[in-house]
Amino acid sequence: VTAYTRAPAEGVWTPSRAPAAREDVFILEVMVGRLNRRWWRALRRDLEQRLAQDEIVIRALPLIAL
Repeated sequence: VTAYTRAPAEGVWTPSRAPAAREDVFILEVMVGRLNRRWWRALRRDLEQRLAQDEIVIRALPLIAL
């Protein structure tokens, strides 16, 4: 796992009928040999509830090691 916690990343969204809200964004990078989609979906749902987030993005990208 690699954590990008010092990156100058900031999330911005507009709640309904309110000024834009801003939040720091933290990126965690995990590389796995085999993707277990069910496990990652369950983790995303759990984190959304625990952290009181409307949505947490977990993305999967193919990797070709050179």
